[in-house]
Amino acid sequence: MDIQTLTTFFMWCTIINLGLLILTSLACIFLGDFSYRMNNRFFSISRETFNIAVFSFIALFKIFIIGETNEKTNYFSIFYSCTY
Repeated sequence: MDIQTLTTFFMWCTIINLGLLILTSLACIFLGDFSYRMNNRFFSISRETFNIAVFSFIALFKIFIIGETNEKTNYFSIFYSCTY
């Protein structure tokens, strides 16, 4: 596997992850009440706790995506440095 193939693969992974982040954020904005009602049927939690859980998930996902796209903190930078 050459570096061009890996670069293309990780480019598409980043694009898909950004798309999922945008989709999740939009779903949280526009479908927040629906999502809360559906989850409240299974888990008896307050609205504040639900909001904290959802926004924590989105924030953590965003941190992982930013870390993935940043070259200095790239999780695969060790692999790249070994292949050169």
